[in-house]
Amino acid sequence: MLTYEDCAEQIEKELKKRRRKWTLDIHRWLDWDDVAQNLRLHISKKWHLWDQTRKLAPWIQRIASNQIYNMFRNLYTNHARPCVQCKFAVGEDGCSVTESNNQCSECPIYEKWEKTKKYGYHAKMPLELEHHAQEVNNKIDDTINFQETMRRVLVELEKHMTAKRFEAFKMLFIDNVPEADVVVALRIRGNPKNKYSQKKLLSAYRESLAKEAKKIIAESDIAEYWP
Repeated sequence: MLTYEDCAEQIEKELKKRRRKWTLDIHRWLDWDDVAQNLRLHISKKWHLWDQTRKLAPWIQRIASNQIYNMFRNLYTNHARPCVQCKFAVGEDGCSVTESNNQCSECPIYEKWEKTKKYGYHAKMPLELEHHAQEVNNKIDDTINFQETMRRVLVELEKHMTAKRFEAFKMLFIDNVPEADVVVALRIRGNPKNKYSQKKLLSAYRESLAKEAKKIIAESDIAEYWP
C-alpha cells in the first residue's frame, strides 16, 4: 500500500496545476502557499479513502477542487450579496426588477441578506491597512489606560458598596477566587440535603453583585475622565 509520503512528488505536481483556481487575492493573509498547505493536510487526512486500484491524479484533482470551492464559500460566498449570483443583476450595483433599479432592500431576498448576513460579509472582506491608517490609529481603544480605568472603577464601587459586598465582588470578578473558597469566605450555607444549593445561592449572589456594580458605574461619571 502506498503512503502519502510515497506519492508526495506527484501530489505536489497536481497541486501546482490547481494554482490558477485560487483567485481570491483580496485576502492578503491567505495566499496560495497557505491554501496549498491546507490542501496537503486535507489530502493526508482523506488518504485512506483513495482506492489504490485507481489512478491517483484524478482523485487528488477532485479532492483539491472541492476543498478550494469550500474555502471560497467559507471566506466569501456564504455572506456575499445574493445579487452576485442573481440573473436580474445589472453591472456591479444595478438590478432589473427593483423600482429604483438598484440592488437594495426593495428586493425581499436582498432585505433578508441585509438583516442576517451583511455584517458577516463586512467582517470577512478585510480592507488594506495602508489605505485606512487614520481610522485604525484613531480608535478610542488605543487611548484607554485600562489599568487606571479599572482602578477608578474599583474606587467608585468601594464608595457605594458595603465592605462585605465589595470584597465579594473582587473575589468573584477580579481575583477569580475558586467558588469553593468564596463559599467559605462568605459563609454561604446551603441545604445539606441538596448538594447544588450552595452553587445556586452563590450564583444568585454573583448576579446581584453584577447588577449592583453596573448600576453604580452607569450612574457615575467615570467615563468622563477616562484617559
